[in-house]
Amino acid sequence: DYIYDVLSYLQPRNTPLDVKFLLYSSWHFFSDFRIDGIPYQCAYIVCVLLGIIVHPFFYCFLLLDIVRISPPLRTVLLTIYLIKWKLFFIGVLIWIFVWIFSLYVFLFIPEAFDPDNGLYCDYPLQCWISLSHVGISLAGATIEFVEISPWDEIGSFMGIVIFDIMFYIVVGMILFNIIFAVIVDKFGSLRDNRAAVLSDMINRCFICAIEREVFQQVISERGHQGTAGNNIFLDHITQDHRAWNYLFFFEYLKWKTDKTQKMTSNEEHVLRHIKQSRWLAFMPVGRAKIIENADEESEEETVNDRFDALAKSLTSTSRLLSRLHNKMDAALASANEGMDIEIEEGLSDRSGGEGEDGLIGDDEEVEVEEYSDENLYLSRDPSEGG
Repeated sequence: DYIYDVLSYLQPRNTPLDVKFLLYSSWHFFSDFRIDGIPYQCAYIVCVLLGIIVHPFFYCFLLLDIVRISPPLRTVLLTIYLIKWKLFFIGVLIWIFVWIFSLYVFLFIPEAFDPDNGLYCDYPLQCWISLSHVGISLAGATIEFVEISPWDEIGSFMGIVIFDIMFYIVVGMILFNIIFAVIVDKFGSLRDNRAAVLSDMINRCFICAIEREVFQQVISERGHQGTAGNNIFLDHITQDHRAWNYLFFFEYLKWKTDKTQKMTSNEEHVLRHIKQSRWLAFMPVGRAKIIENADEESEEETVNDRFDALAKSLTSTSRLLSRLHNKMDAALASANEGMDIEIEEGLSDRSGGEGEDGLIGDDEEVEVEEYSDENLYLSRDPSEGG
């Protein structure tokens, strides 16, 4: 963008067509440059120049362009690039062990290296170069080139045997397999990381980071469905939290900033966080409208269920109280009837007994006042004393 702005600013209005073509071609060329692609592009240009100036042999390196168009080969090179320091230090360790074994040959069994087989050991560096050439190229199998001493020379014979076995075990089996193990382990790590990234891209919202399972749980538990059947997650990432809409909004803020146009309070708030690199301050991380609505509906359903349960409890309680009231009325009615009978019997017995004793005269009146169904009162005539 900066190169395009500079070229647009420097370009005069009446520029010839060929100059325009050169400017726009240069802009497209530099716009395709990436930070990780500059070394490759430079090496590509160097090979072309060397092929033109020095020798056509350098043109063969241009065939390596297949790496750029082949994703599996790019993965291989990426793996090697990521573990470059591990491979470097393992290689240094291999060279150190080769140096140790070359000193062993130079000091104890120099006769094992025959110049006719291409092995020279007149001084330690020569032994090291010869052993590196033979030992590393054969992955530790030096027995084909090392001269075995006769059995009569038991010391030299055992020294060569120990050298062949130990060199094969240490260099051929352990160190080389460590290199293979590191490469294979990194391949597995990249595969797992790619699988995790693909899983997040497919099963997690890029904006709110809520997983697909949460939305499926909303469908299963609360009965919400999207326009695409049960794929409520697809509706969410294409409508509610569409990533491209956020990108368009950021570009819109950039455009308004460049044009120095007035912004709303919300736009200023978002732009301030963007300038401070606080992207999560305004992003709805962990929040989704459809889930919040479902939670509100769930709360309403819970409250309604509680009210229904309370209403049922009150209804059952009122029915129980009604039954208790009826039972109490029946008990009181039966008690009143029993009391009426007892009072009548008592009055009849008392009136008969007092008439004989002369305690109550004929002109005396007995009044029975019933104030309620529950109480009965017996009183004399108010004109009578005591």
